[in-house]
Amino acid sequence: MPTLRQQMKDEMMLVGLADSTQKRYMNAVTHLFNYYDLSPAKLTSEQIRNYLLSLKKRPFVKFL
Repeated sequence: MPTLRQQMKDEMMLVGLADSTQKRYMNAVTHLFNYYDLSPAKLTSEQIRNYLLSLKKRPFVKFL
């Protein structure tokens, strides 16, 4: 059974995302994992929302 990471890579490839876009998306998910130290599959919508808000509040941080 493929990992969540592999499933995401496969889906991005199927929809034809550029390699650079795929890398940025994977990087964003890795940062999300590191923020909560929890698999993104186990996060609630509220946790994801709070994470995105924390990014928006940071000065000079490029959002995705």
